[in-house]
Amino acid sequence: MGASAGAGSGEFDIYRGCRNRERLRQEFIKKKAEKEEAQKEFEEKRLKSIAEAEKKTAKKRAKRLKAKEKLKSSAKKAQNDQADTQDTVSEEEIDLTEKIEGNTHIL
Repeated sequence: MGASAGAGSGEFDIYRGCRNRERLRQEFIKKKAEKEEAQKEFEEKRLKSIAEAEKKTAKKRAKRLKAKEKLKSSAKKAQNDQADTQDTVSEEEIDLTEKIEGNTHIL
C-alpha cells in the first residue's frame, strides 16, 4: 500500500485503518512489556522470599540438631558418670574388704 497519508479523501479510510492497527500494535507491545516486567518483579520477589525462608529454616535446623547433639552427649556423659561411680564404689568395697580381711589376720 505504501504511504497513504497524503492521498485523497477516498484513501482516508485506508489511512485511518492503518493508523488504528498501528496504535493497537503499540498498545499491545506496551502491555506485553508491562506484563513481562511485572512477572519479572514477581519472580524476583518470590525467589527472595524462598531464599529467606530457606535461610531461616537452615538456622532453625542447625539449632535443633545442636540441641539434639547436646542432649545425646549429656545422656552419654550421664551414663559414663554413672558407670564411673559404680566402678569407684566397687573399688572402694574391694579395698574395704581387703582391709577387713587383713585385720582379722592380725588379731
